[in-house]
Amino acid sequence: MRKLLYTLSIMFGLLSCQTSKSKVEQESTLDSTLQINASSILKEKLLEVGGQSGQVIIMETKTGEIKALVGLERKDSTNYQPNNNFGKADATTLFSTMAIMMALETGKVNLLDTIDVGNGIYITDSSDSIKDGNWQRGGYGAITVEEGIMVNSQVSTILSTEKAFGKGKEFSYEIFNALLDKISVCKPDSIEGIEIKQSCKSNRSDKNCMTNSYQYQLTNSHEASPIHTLTFYNAIANDGKMIKPLLHKNSVEIINPQIASKETINSIQQALYRTVEEGLAKPAKSQHCKAAGQTGSTNLHRQNSKANYAAEFCGYFPADAPKYTVIVVIHKNELPVSGGLMAGDVFRKIVVSMI
Repeated sequence: MRKLLYTLSIMFGLLSCQTSKSKVEQESTLDSTLQINASSILKEKLLEVGGQSGQVIIMETKTGEIKALVGLERKDSTNYQPNNNFGKADATTLFSTMAIMMALETGKVNLLDTIDVGNGIYITDSSDSIKDGNWQRGGYGAITVEEGIMVNSQVSTILSTEKAFGKGKEFSYEIFNALLDKISVCKPDSIEGIEIKQSCKSNRSDKNCMTNSYQYQLTNSHEASPIHTLTFYNAIANDGKMIKPLLHKNSVEIINPQIASKETINSIQQALYRTVEEGLAKPAKSQHCKAAGQTGSTNLHRQNSKANYAAEFCGYFPADAPKYTVIVVIHKNELPVSGGLMAGDVFRKIVVSMI
């Protein structure tokens, strides 16, 4: 009898241990205080700008743990209800950073190269017009690649990429696509706790993929969900190491140990820091903490939705030793739309609330 009781006590102990372990593994990464603060800040901005919906995701840079996951959608003129569109892909200009990164990786382009974007209008092979934000004011003219990043010049992105991979029929899709694979674009494929509603579409342009010109694919037509965009920028903040976002406490899962060379990552980090300090993302700048990131605004061309534009910002802080990476996306019906003044300002307020 004593032997039986002893055996049962060991079994119960092991079961208790396993149950405890299971609870630890399923423990949420979300910070309730940060979740409430981020939701309040986002709602305030949506009301201010007449936004239809918005998302904020805050991720711990080194671990991938998601500390806040906020989605709001307009219910009526003053109220917003939760939504979960974190895994739905939409067109974004935030991945122009990725195109520049790949151009730098070829060694044929560097940040100090001069690019003449002229009047800020580029006509693609398929006769689409791609325009910089200031095209109505005459364009930026001759600027460096770094300055192109700072003002999120889509024309600069195209011209820089053509310098690296060729132009028109000479565009080297093989090299371009190989670098897309190296960067692990559109990873991860799945995240426990977040429904990936639509596959992230990389801007591959070859005869078997996409129908638009490569120039258009490099800018307005890249599609990514907020969680995929956040994962990419977090890899930049993490010195090139791409890690999987986590909603439950678990060990760090590395997607790619190095998405680009150290030199390229350092160059992109420098440019993103200057984008917040001096460029279009200046509204994201806080006097209390240095940050780095990129701003964007996109015409979503939706037919059956009221959300026609997206204002975006994705960045990290502190810039010199990143602890958190944040993405903010705001959807609204009408112009004006500003990634810096809208999404960037939400980022700044979140940073202030966290330090």
